[in-house]
Amino acid sequence: MICNDFGDIYKSLDRFPRLSLGRFPSPVRQVTLENDFRFWIKDDGLCSEFYGGNKLRKLEYLLAAVQRDQKGALVVHGDVESHTVQACGILGRRAGLDVNAVVFRYRGQSFNAPELARLREIGVRIHQRSTMLATVLHAHWIGWRMNARVVPLGASTPVATLGHVRAALELVEQVRAGLLPQPRRIYIPFATGGSVAGLLIGLTATGSTTRVVAVQTVETIIANRRRLERLLKNTLSLLDFGEVSLERCLNQLEMIDDHQLGRGYRDVPAGTRAAISVGAKYELYLDPAFSGKAFAALLEALPQSPNGELVFWNTHDQHGLSVGLGGAR
Repeated sequence: MICNDFGDIYKSLDRFPRLSLGRFPSPVRQVTLENDFRFWIKDDGLCSEFYGGNKLRKLEYLLAAVQRDQKGALVVHGDVESHTVQACGILGRRAGLDVNAVVFRYRGQSFNAPELARLREIGVRIHQRSTMLATVLHAHWIGWRMNARVVPLGASTPVATLGHVRAALELVEQVRAGLLPQPRRIYIPFATGGSVAGLLIGLTATGSTTRVVAVQTVETIIANRRRLERLLKNTLSLLDFGEVSLERCLNQLEMIDDHQLGRGYRDVPAGTRAAISVGAKYELYLDPAFSGKAFAALLEALPQSPNGELVFWNTHDQHGLSVGLGGAR
């Protein structure tokens, strides 16, 4: 199903329930740096007034599947500052679900963090555990006891990955509308793989020549090619896209770039710190764990592609801490 008309692709996607949680398409804009190097931003951080970023696209499908299966509760787990925990808490509550969040402290984090205070304010039940293993086990125990859906790390399931298949179509349509030129490469964080897998499938299905640089942000035990291939295969089996094979999708992958990883998850190399400072000058506010590393990779590549050929896909919420269910600040 490699075609110029996206109707059949949307028809395949529309077989799956989807909640309308965000404002799409997310905006694109060009940035020109002080050295006259140019690139484009695709800003998913602005696609919701409540909690933007890449998790929102995933949860439109994942939460709809939870509702379809008549599960009234959601269990999410991660460290205190986990974006998955925040997104599932805020968006899950907005979808009318009972949300339990099981969290642990990672490298100096505090259970008194504002991220957890925000979730408590909107009615998320917080369960504190001392280690990651205890956190995972307790989350699955709650899920079993409540007959609730347990969200995996990163909310990366085949159904959730459909959100970024749709995102790729969205970008291609923006190119066709003349909002930006055909990108040579997209730079996006790579952790559990849902965002990367979805873009690879969507770009392949549309016949786009744009390739994806997956910037590794967590340890290889989580972010690896084998896991990405498995997610691609399982998502393709859902969609039954015919000509869109696993091999063709992998050919759309420029590389897995581990140069920004440092010592692993939540380590912040000097290049990431510098990139975050550069982004702030252009009203792009990044986190050090994920989006900052991807932006550092793009800045490193700019001298070879300085004329607007590259796109940074921002996956980080741009609104800061929201205030409850009613709005953002």
